[in-house]
Parts: sequence; C-alpha cells; structure tokens
Amino acid sequence: MRRSRLRTLSLLALVALCATSARSEDAAATATTPTSGTSTDDSSVFSNWEFSVAPYLWLFFVDGDVGAGHKQTGIHKNLFDLFQNNDSVLGIEVNMQAKNGPWTVLVDPTWLRVQDSFDLGAGPLKVKGDITAGLYLIDAMVLRELWHKDFGAPVVEKGMPRQGLTLDALGGMRATILSGDLDLKVKPPGELVDDVKHQWDSTQNWVDPVIGARATVDYGRFSFIARGDVGGFTVASDITSEMWATALYKFKLFGLDAFSGVAFRAIYDDYDGDNGFLYKTWVYGPVIGMGVRF
Repeated sequence: MRRSRLRTLSLLALVALCATSARSEDAAATATTPTSGTSTDDSSVFSNWEFSVAPYLWLFFVDGDVGAGHKQTGIHKNLFDLFQNNDSVLGIEVNMQAKNGPWTVLVDPTWLRVQDSFDLGAGPLKVKGDITAGLYLIDAMVLRELWHKDFGAPVVEKGMPRQGLTLDALGGMRATILSGDLDLKVKPPGELVDDVKHQWDSTQNWVDPVIGARATVDYGRFSFIARGDVGGFTVASDITSEMWATALYKFKLFGLDAFSGVAFRAIYDDYDGDNGFLYKTWVYGPVIGMGVRF
C-alpha cells in the first residue's frame, strides 16, 4: 500500500510539472498560429531548437555498502586508493541537452569501470583472478523554466545563453545497471592435474522516478549551474538523489559556441532488491570536460 501511494504521488508530481505551463503554452500557441491562407516553413520548427553535447571524465570516489544473499560488505575507496590498488579506473559520461523555448530535454549516460587483479600464491594451491565491475547510470529528464531575471540587457543571439538567473523544475527517471565479472584460475600442485578455470557474472538493474530543480547563472563568458534531484520513493530504490555543481567557461571553437567546465557530482542510492541484493552507496567526485552548443 505504501509503495502504491508513493508511486501515485511521484506520477502526480510529474503531471503537475507539465500542468504549470499549460496555460502559458496555449496562449503562446494562439499568438503564433498563422491566419488562414498563410503558409509555414517546416524548417522553422527545427530552427527553434538549440543542442549541446559535452563528454566528461568523472574522477570518482565510492563509499557505502554492497551485499548479496543477505550478506554485505563495506566499500570505502578514495581516488588515490583506486589508482594504487587497481589495474584500471574509468568514469566517462556524455551530457546531451536539447532546448526549445522554456523546455529542455536532458539525457546523461554515464559509465564507471573498475578492474582489479589478485594472486594468492600461498600454500599448495595458487589462485589467480580478475575482477571487473561496471556501473551504468542513465539520467533522462525534462526541465521547464519557471523564472528568469536578466542582468542588464538580455542576450538574444542564437546559441548564447541569456545573462541572468534562471530557475527550472525537472522530472524524469534514473536507470542503474550494475554488473560484475570474476575470472578465477586455480593451479593445483604438481603437473598431473590441469588448471581449474571458472567464471561468474551477475547483473542487477532498476529504474527510479526523480524530481528536482536547476539554477543557472549566466554572466558574460561564465555560467554557474546547480542541479539536484530526489527520487526512488520505493518504486525501485528506497531513495536516490543526485547533486551537481558546475562552472563553465564559454568560447568559440571552429566557429561553434564551445565551453569547458569543471564540476562536482554526487549520487546516493539506497536499493534493496527482493533477491537479497543490497546497494547503498555514495559515488562522488570531480568532473572535467568540454562541449559544443549548436
């Protein structure tokens, strides 16, 4: 009953987000509707859109608890431990946005990967193994501008953000896919018995609804963005939350509006599956990257 009520409340919140702008959108559509006998240019539909694509590198930290079969272990790794003790650490994401008037569609897929090798040579048995863990996150959100305050004269050129403070409401979903692989090789003593090899793999995945807000300050060549959301509501996770703090510098690159940026990103997830799988962790750290707007 509790899960059903929270699912209903989360859906109502997303509907309310769209409903807040229905009246203003209808009025705008009425004002721009062509009169009878007036032709329209289909290309103008696409000219109203602005797109941005920005690949980023995430230097992440992990802190929390992971378990399976009702047994759990703590994970407390910082970036320096990961580089010293693992063969490879990698976090890549691509932030993609499409903006049309007050509406913005945001899709942000992220791939995190950690690989470790171990060698247990003590005793008569020699055991070697390779562990690979992958975490895939996909944010898909719709944002609606609620309020804007210009700083001086507004900038109206296509592709350049307005100078001022903008507040957006957001709603959407976050998909999480967690995969792990273990390759194990056991070498018995002597030469008469062949090596024993075995491989295990496991994948867990879930999808959570999220709601939140974004604040953007544009001033000259600089932009400062803060974004946060909360979700889960026991639909899948008990709770999930994400926080962004970003600083961007805008410039021209081969005739395009480009930008480079640094950010801090943190994601918390409290997921307890029916099969005994537990994932209750913070993943956080600095982000660096560059993108283009067109």
